[in-house]
Amino acid sequence: MENALPAPLDFTWPDEASLAAFRAWLQGVPSRAAVDRYLSDRRAAGASARSVIGRVKRQLVAFAANRARADLAATLAASSPSDRKLAKAAAAAIETLRGMPPPQPLIGDAVERWLPVRPVRAPHAVAIRTLADLTLRVPRRRRRCAGIAGLGP
Repeated sequence: MENALPAPLDFTWPDEASLAAFRAWLQGVPSRAAVDRYLSDRRAAGASARSVIGRVKRQLVAFAANRARADLAATLAASSPSDRKLAKAAAAAIETLRGMPPPQPLIGDAVERWLPVRPVRAPHAVAIRTLADLTLRVPRRRRRCAGIAGLGP
């Protein structure tokens, strides 16, 4: 049996047709009707309308998480047309996220915020917890990674 790899996260902003379909779904339009109206050309043969709406929802959640807005990501992930309060909050979250620039690293940020999980273990093993700790190693050593076991150039 072949193992399916998870789809890579898409940190781009959804196009207007996708947003229109998602908003229509949030307002109570059935997913099939929303997708047929706004995304009929993008629905693959055999794909369900709910999967198309789910893909847009995951894209919005990933975008919010990439912009360091876990609160908006949680709101979007929990959004459902059956809960009017959450649907309204999701619509507001979309407007808040629209055009939001990616966050810039700050010297006090934790290393795990900017590095993938696997490479973070090595700096943590030598007490490097923040980007400030990491930058302290740069001027002292030409080969700053050489002193950290498990971390290469």
